[in-house]
Amino acid sequence: MYQPKVPFLAKVKDTVTGVEGTVTAFLVYMTNCRQYKAERQNKDGEPVSEWIDEERLEVVSLPDEKEAPQKEETTGGPSRGPE
Repeated sequence: MYQPKVPFLAKVKDTVTGVEGTVTAFLVYMTNCRQYKAERQNKDGEPVSEWIDEERLEVVSLPDEKEAPQKEETTGGPSRGPE
């Protein structure tokens, strides 16, 4: 499984358009194209998002430890394999 190079909640900038935002999603197409969803607010304060290719991303700042999503602990159940 491919791991994202840019962590979630990092502030990023599109080097082509200059658009800045916060990373909230990541995807890999079958063609191996990797994109990140960057969210921001427009001039009216409404949420706007766009998908940016990994090659066009520049990391502006990384998230603080307290902002970073925590890994969920598994609770077991039917999907849990033998230990």
